Amino acid sequence: MRAGAAGREPDGTPSGEAASRASLDLPGRQEELLKAVAALGKQVVLVLLNGRPLSINWAAEHIPAILEAWQPGSEGGHAVADILFGDVNPSGKLPTTFPWRLEDTPAYINYPGENGAVLYGEGIFVGYRYYDEKGIEPLFPFGHGLSYTTFTYANPRCRAEPMGLDDTLQVSVDVTNAGPRAGQEVVQLYLRDPECSLSRPPRELKGFRKVSLAPGETQTVTFALTIRDLAFYDPARSGWVAEAGEFVALLGSSSRDIRAHVAFALQVPGGGAVRVEPGPRTILPRLTADSPLAAILADRRGKALLQKHLGPLMQSPRLRWMSGYTLRQLAGISAGVSPQAVEAIGRELAQLT
Repeated sequence: MRAGAAGREPDGTPSGEAASRASLDLPGRQEELLKAVAALGKQVVLVLLNGRPLSINWAAEHIPAILEAWQPGSEGGHAVADILFGDVNPSGKLPTTFPWRLEDTPAYINYPGENGAVLYGEGIFVGYRYYDEKGIEPLFPFGHGLSYTTFTYANPRCRAEPMGLDDTLQVSVDVTNAGPRAGQEVVQLYLRDPECSLSRPPRELKGFRKVSLAPGETQTVTFALTIRDLAFYDPARSGWVAEAGEFVALLGSSSRDIRAHVAFALQVPGGGAVRVEPGPRTILPRLTADSPLAAILADRRGKALLQKHLGPLMQSPRLRWMSGYTLRQLAGISAGVSPQAVEAIGRELAQLT
């Protein structure tokens, strides 16, 4: 079934690359046709020729097999036939997320915007990152794709010593073709930073490898991580920053099909974080009771500590003009900051890194 070509959507809006879409439904009466064909009681394979995710909930629940062919070009018919007749084992993975409904998409609450302007309010939580952060179950997740064989993952590993600033960390996993057919698997590596001072997605794709395996064959798939892979953009510092602490490497067949994981640590000598770029690499000082209030507020965990110990002050309009003072300085000028609170905050800040 062809979807997304030039023409009209079911609600009458234009369909094509030059127009925004108000629906993810199959164009025209295609779903009605699909239901009529399925009602004949025959085994049905749905082949999609499209350039975007579609609402195919009914098909996913009632059609035994769905082949996503995208927009394959003049030789697409031969490629589809080779897969349907089993001459070729499919190995493709979805480069996007298929949602259950339009309302689940990251842009839904921001589009079409106001006064001719659209706010990209999803920020870094785009694509699969949005669905993971919000706990929304997709119809088909990013990276998903089936095969005529099956693959198992085992023995995830990396070195036990903490990763240094100039190190390359090798993360490996053994992948086995446990089925009856030769095939190819796309192994995906995601990264989780559970201790970040800013909000990060639960999983961030950092690499993928395609491996060809005969039935019963096992190969080791290895990824190389550098400090740049661990970094995130910090608007307060106008640069890419990597923080010391624990990380988790997640290995799987899709963003929602994680088969193995392994933890490792980043060590930052003399500091809690390092500015990776732009400019020369710079060790950033740890947060202490002698750090400016603004620096502590810019750290998600530091801000939580201030809220815990200085709750009423956090609501004060004076907070803005006090942001250049250190906590110790505030203890001398503000009745809302006691020396005991400063010492308690200092002890807990030391535990963050």
